[in-house]
Amino acid sequence: MMMRYLILILLLGCGACASSNKQPHTPVESDASRYRADAYTAFAFESLEQGKPETARRQADSALIASATSNALHARALAALALEDAAGARTYFQKALDAQGGNSDAVLLLNYGTFLCNERQTSEGLVLLRRAAKAAPSEESRIKLLSASCTERPKAAKRGLDQHRTPELNGFWDE
Repeated sequence: MMMRYLILILLLGCGACASSNKQPHTPVESDASRYRADAYTAFAFESLEQGKPETARRQADSALIASATSNALHARALAALALEDAAGARTYFQKALDAQGGNSDAVLLLNYGTFLCNERQTSEGLVLLRRAAKAAPSEESRIKLLSASCTERPKAAKRGLDQHRTPELNGFWDE
């Protein structure tokens, strides 16, 4: 981890030396800020497990002040969801996905995909669930079951109406 920051510092330094255009300096995140963010994030997840979503929200907000990591954004999304703020959850899930490491975090992909399925955005949810299965191959069979239930929700809501066809999973995993 320290080597990654050292390389980043060297690249930023060399880029500034070689460039004739003066670019604004972006401060490199300190290890202390990252550790604080990680600690607050852990407290946020623990608060969620204890059924204290407001405390989790405050802890996640503190983590985000220290450093806007994918995990901190994920914790904030889950806190918003627990507080029944779907719009806030969507915003923080998307920011977590866009943050460094978010695209390969199987748990984030699983949670965001499930959220989208519950919000009746089945296609988008299934895409994220498939990515979660690829990121965590050992959990693929469980994620496939969750994906099947994702496609069943709209079917149950539309039962008796043949006007709407939901995506089938046949061949979905073969791509």
